[in-house]
Amino acid sequence: MAYSFDHCKFLLSGTKKEHFPKEDFPIIVFAGRSNVGKSSLINHLFSKKNLAQTSSTPGKTALINYFLVGEGLFLVDLPGYGFAKKSKKEQDAWGRWISSFIEEKLDKITFAILIDSRHPPFPKDIELIQYLASLGKKPLVVFTKTDKLKGREKKKLKELPDELEGCKTVLYSTKNYSGKKLLINALKDMLENGSH
Repeated sequence: MAYSFDHCKFLLSGTKKEHFPKEDFPIIVFAGRSNVGKSSLINHLFSKKNLAQTSSTPGKTALINYFLVGEGLFLVDLPGYGFAKKSKKEQDAWGRWISSFIEEKLDKITFAILIDSRHPPFPKDIELIQYLASLGKKPLVVFTKTDKLKGREKKKLKELPDELEGCKTVLYSTKNYSGKKLLINALKDMLENGSH
């Protein structure tokens, strides 16, 4: 099936499966730490300023956000993880209900994990990648904010840590428009040929 990324609209936010759409469409999941730039990337990817709500307070959004891409594909924006203003109990609860969502929808999901290109992957990033590996899934790794890197620093991104070996990677910047076509093509390839 050919997928179009020309149009995207927000559908709903929720935390429970009864909230979510019933259509059996493939799902792209965007996951990453708070403040990694998920909302900005979604807005940039579809050239819509307020499609996904950005916030100056990391971790403010604690809902699963559903978008419809084209006519037969869902994009799901998961709440950011690792935010400092949530208690450990709250973060543990986040992990449980997000895991429940992922495992229920697993056969439909293509994963994209966003990592701030200015820093090595954080423990929570590695934890999520290892968790997906245990489920037989390899995510696409999207390095964000690459406009803030110097040439030497960009080259270092090609030297992936062991935990990221085997993952496809895309360098993305919402400031200088780099990576948009590469990301769309990588997602299409994973949707059409499997994300293992």
